[in-house]
Parts: sequence; structure tokens; C-alpha cells
Amino acid sequence: MCRHAGCQQGDHPERAAASVHRAQGLPWHRAVRPAGSGSRVTRGPTYGDVLRNGEFRALFVAHVVSIAGDILSKVAVAVLVYDRTGSPLLTAAATAAGFLPNVLAITTFAAIVDSLPPRRVMILGDCARACCVVPMILPGMPTVMLLVLVFCSGTVAAVFRGARQSVLPDLLGPEGYVIGRSLMSITVQVGQVAGFGFGGLLLLAVTPRTALAIDVATFALSAVVVALGMKSRPAMSVERPNGTVRRTWRGNRVILARPRLRRLLALQWVPVACAMSPGALAAPYAEHLGAGTVAVGLLMGAPACGMVPGDILVGRFLSSRRRQRLVPWLTVGMCLPLCVLVVDPPLPVVLAALVVAGAASAYTIAADQVYVENLPEGLRGHGMILAGAGLMLIQGVAIGLIGMAAQIVEPQIAAAVAGLLGCVGGLAALRGRPYLSESAGPASTAPRLRGADR
Repeated sequence: MCRHAGCQQGDHPERAAASVHRAQGLPWHRAVRPAGSGSRVTRGPTYGDVLRNGEFRALFVAHVVSIAGDILSKVAVAVLVYDRTGSPLLTAAATAAGFLPNVLAITTFAAIVDSLPPRRVMILGDCARACCVVPMILPGMPTVMLLVLVFCSGTVAAVFRGARQSVLPDLLGPEGYVIGRSLMSITVQVGQVAGFGFGGLLLLAVTPRTALAIDVATFALSAVVVALGMKSRPAMSVERPNGTVRRTWRGNRVILARPRLRRLLALQWVPVACAMSPGALAAPYAEHLGAGTVAVGLLMGAPACGMVPGDILVGRFLSSRRRQRLVPWLTVGMCLPLCVLVVDPPLPVVLAALVVAGAASAYTIAADQVYVENLPEGLRGHGMILAGAGLMLIQGVAIGLIGMAAQIVEPQIAAAVAGLLGCVGGLAALRGRPYLSESAGPASTAPRLRGADR
């Protein structure tokens, strides 16, 4: 019984939160009593909590399977193209063909995500990607057609990622979304560090075409897991799924017309692209340091080694308010260490700077949460495609620019300039404090979950 006469359940945020979380299948409604305190504070969700959500668990398994397939496909296609043509240019084109579709996703297909049920988009996306890979297995497939199929598969993948991200807030609530996003980001980083090495070892035992056949199987498995493990939800937009290009451009205009969303996008794009672009100089930088080929792998993997603990610390152990207050410090902390490279330090110092930059990139967790909260009604999936595909596009541009710069100056100078530009761009995007959520007021002492006040 309530100790306050006349109180209803809705008068207690803690009870209301618990009721909503039980209804949504969210298990983190339990409260803890701090030592020496007479009041209870609702704890935030953990990685174990979100994985106990059956639908998220299915989505996460499909995510892991898709990552394995994507990485294996990239390695197999690169080897296949190089074995067939012997051309480093065409091999690089095969890799670039996976980035270029983000332009098409942003300008043409982004509206699809909100016009169709997300579960259907994810299943169709897996099936479409499998259909793109199947012809690659056929012997005698022209190299140009191979690149076209890689491009098509990448376009579908961009839409698939938007559908997957758009459903997370409904499955997990705002704070659960942060944990779920963090877990998926960690999986990507671990997959990139370990996956490329495993893919290379696998190709010692099987042919590239066999590896592509395994890739097809991973897409099929992902589709089955989503079909069986997730509920069908209505589309987020009431508009019919026609006039996709027109609605995509209109949605882009609506999102980009809002100054706060523009700044949040710039905050997630510019510093990250500048800080991560030096990875493209790993080979020439290792040669400059006289460190050999082992250093190439270390330079490429160092940021990911920082991202994993950074995402865990910021996503799991900090409240929304603390995450958001740290955004300016982490934004600068991601890019500023790269400026140290201008003095041409030894390899251990370079690796330490890259690890710190990777760890500080966790500020995007807070920026992304506020961005999602402020997206217009019916444009959540669209906005997530714009953010994700736009980041990959900006990263591709940054990689090209830093590569051009390294043709003129030493690689460590180019990397230091990239870090400086990232600091300047980040500070510009921080104007007006767009990263502060309206609900994260000074009195907020614990993460709040969606529905807690309703």
C-alpha cells in the first residue's frame, strides 16, 4: 500500500516506470537503495537486461550474423577481383563500391524505412542482399558486373541498417536504446578487428566463391532469425510507399531545416571522419616509422581497441546527463591527440593517441540519443539512414582528402592536420549545446526510460 493517502499509481514515477517497463518486456524496473539514503533510485539498464528482451536478442543475433557475412564478403570480393585482374585500382574500387551506395541511400531510398513495417524491411533487405551475392559465385562473372552487384548490395545494406536502428527505441526505450546501440557498436568493432583476420585465414582453406556462398547463408539465417524472433510492427509513416525519391528529398529537407538536428549531424560526422581517416595512412605511416607490416595492423586496429572500452564506460556506467555533459570534452579528446603526431613520435605514442581517440568517440552515444529524440514524427528511420549513411560518406571523403594530403606532406603531418580540423569542426558543431537533452535537467539523478511519466 502507498504510504500517502489518496495517491494513485500514476502519481509515482517509479511505479509508473515499472508498470510500463513490464508491459514492454523491459526488465530494468528494479530499484536500488543507496547506502545511507532513505530514497530509492531506479537503476539504468545493463547489457544483460537488454539481451533478456527476446526481440532485441533476435535482432542482435541477426546483427552478428550479418556482420560476419559482410566482412567475409568484403575479403572474398577483394581477393576475387585481385586474382582475376591483378589490378590494385580495381581491387580498391571493389572496396569503395561498398561506400558509394550511401549516396544513393541518402538521396533515393531513405523514405522506404518509414513507409514499410521495419520487420518486413529487414527481411526483404537480407533476401535482396543474398540475391546480389548469388550471381557473384557464378564462374565467368565480368568484373564490372561484380562491382555493380557490390554496389547494389551496399545500397540495400544502408537501408537495412536504418530499419534495424529505427526499431531499437520501441524495443528498449530511450536508455535501453543507448545500451543496445552500444552493444551493437562494440560488436562491429570487435568484428572488424577479428573478422578480417579470420576471413583471411578462412580463404586459405576455401575458395573466394565458397566464402561468398557462406555469405549467402548468413543472410538467409539473419532473415529467418528476424522473421521468427521479432513481432510485426506498423510502418512509422502513414504515407504510401510510392514516390520514394520525392519523399526522400522532402524528408531530408525537413530534417536538415532544423538547426539543432543539423548541428547534431555535424557533431557526429565531422570529428569522427577526421579522427578515423588517418587509418587510411596505416601502410605509408608504418613505412615512415620503419616498423614493418605488423605495425600496419596495429595502426588500423588501435582505434577499435579504444572504442570498445569507451562505449562500455560511457554507454553503461554514465547517466544521460553525465554523458551529455562530457560531449564537448570527449569531442575534443578524440581529435586533439592526433595533433601530437606533428612531432613525429615513436610507434607506441602513435598507438596510444589512436586508442585514446577511439575511446573518446563514445561521445557519439549521447549525441545520437538526443538526435533520435528530436527527429520529426514519422521520420525516425529516415533520420537514422541520413546519420549513418552520411557518416560513411563523409568518412569516404575524408579518407580521399587525407590520402591526397599524404602525397604532398609526410603522413604524420597529414594525420595531425586531420585532428586539428576535427577539433575545429567539432567546436563549431557544439555551439548552442545541441547535445543537451531537454529532459536531462540538473535534478536528473538516474537514467529515465520512455513511458515513465505516462
